[in-house]
Amino acid sequence: MKEGILKSSLKLRVVIAGAGLGGLAAGIGIAKAGHEVEIVEQSSSLKEVGAGIQVPPNSTSVLRALGVLSEVEKASVKPYGMSIYSYRDGSTLSTQPLHPYCRETYNAPYLLIHRADFHAILVSAALAAGVTIRLKSPVKSVDFARPALLLENGEEVLGDVILGADGLRSRCREALLGRKDPPVPCGSLAYRITLNEESLRGHEDLRSLVDYPEFHSWMGPDSHVVFYPLRTGQLCNLVLVAPDNLPKFEDSAAANLAEITDLMKNWEPRIHKLMGMVTSTTKWRLQDNVELDRWTSDQGTFTMLGDACHATVPYLAQGAAQAIEDAGTLTALFERLKAKEEIPSVLKKYENIRKARTTRVVKESAEYRLLSHLPDGPEQRVRDARMLNDEPFEGFPNRWADPVFQKWLWGHDAEEAVVLEMGNEIKV
Repeated sequence: MKEGILKSSLKLRVVIAGAGLGGLAAGIGIAKAGHEVEIVEQSSSLKEVGAGIQVPPNSTSVLRALGVLSEVEKASVKPYGMSIYSYRDGSTLSTQPLHPYCRETYNAPYLLIHRADFHAILVSAALAAGVTIRLKSPVKSVDFARPALLLENGEEVLGDVILGADGLRSRCREALLGRKDPPVPCGSLAYRITLNEESLRGHEDLRSLVDYPEFHSWMGPDSHVVFYPLRTGQLCNLVLVAPDNLPKFEDSAAANLAEITDLMKNWEPRIHKLMGMVTSTTKWRLQDNVELDRWTSDQGTFTMLGDACHATVPYLAQGAAQAIEDAGTLTALFERLKAKEEIPSVLKKYENIRKARTTRVVKESAEYRLLSHLPDGPEQRVRDARMLNDEPFEGFPNRWADPVFQKWLWGHDAEEAVVLEMGNEIKV
């Protein structure tokens, strides 16, 4: 995307449900395009839960256009590369350069950041752009005709456009469907852990994991482990993804450390040492949703973005990135609005641009889960041999190194996609 945002000749009132990463990014872009933006958030404070998050080039290119990339970079680690290892002996199966490769190839960096830091930067940028954020305001439903968000307390928040960015359990999505639509478990859960980087330096075989910042991933039967540094030398993010053993109606719970030890009993020594440093953790069920037929209301006054309409499991690190792409696309479209009568057409164009791409990302992420979690056997040996011995090709088991898929995923330009969809209407 180009740096900077042009102001539309029209000023609309845009109401966004949800102050997560996607809702905030959309608010920043649309406000900078000259529109009045109010974000309605159910939480009582603007805090983000979680630990590390990867911010790939298809996301950082949008952040640059929104004017927040420099602040995000200051709070981030730039990994030199990513490595995939065998769970049994820690041998390297495949690598992919990241820094400075991504900036040189895609004109945008690959970053690792604490989710809370990322969220705080976007909150500050939204407020600076003039976005109003209303807290303690859970959404009950949507009136698509007026249009308005209907809140649990009986209030109505009117706008010219309503955007649903209220996440996996979206009330906006359920309003569009006219029924309940609970998340769908994918069969795995994640143990999310942060470690103090200094504690790793006392172990000679772990020191290389922090001296040379990289994204590390171990593939194992039904499981994988991810490790990377955060906050420039202060913290490390450690995630173990394993089979879902949570009770049916619980999405998270405190984890028994003995179960982690048992899960990792056949894994390489570095994993044993990392897991031995864990004093407590919580496990979270990984879920997505059944794909929607449409995102936009019949009245053309409402659409959705992020997990509200295309929740994805985290195997390609694209959940937040796709929400940021949504925000970039909406920004480019709202720059070009010249009349209120264009709103239904513009929202339909947004859906046309985004839906097929996000559908593929969701599908590829689910498929990569299966590929990463192969049990020991013939398929696993073929996968590993290809990563070890073959030059990357289309369909390569390390999806980050697949030259065709990587270009499609990381090289996406949200504004170019708008130009392609709008054709000659694009002139500003």
